[in-house]
Amino acid sequence: KTPGPHLQPLSRKESRSRVEAKFEGVEMVDMKPTLMEGSHPELTDFKDPEALMAYCEKLLACIRSNGEKLELGLWQTTEWFLNVKEELVNVNVERRGREEEVVNWSFVLKYLLSTNSKLR
Repeated sequence: KTPGPHLQPLSRKESRSRVEAKFEGVEMVDMKPTLMEGSHPELTDFKDPEALMAYCEKLLACIRSNGEKLELGLWQTTEWFLNVKEELVNVNVERRGREEEVVNWSFVLKYLLSTNSKLR
């Protein structure tokens, strides 16, 4: 009888490909900030209130754009951390099961050895 696939060794390459498959199709958020060209002018550099308002609107658009990128990046990072935590839970459960198997088999082997010794 051959062992099930859960008992076969898992190479790092195979493990990495499984992890990559979980994130397939996930696009990275473009975190490059939107910048205003040049340096910020002095308030006295504006010729009229409309020019100041136009500049403030451009500045507000940059701030909103950067805020949206930051929000998307934080959301994506949170999702990734939740996935990692879930995988760690699965790994810990599997590891605990393996540890219990080792303990159970050690009791079986001790019993068999003691029985074998008594039979001799």
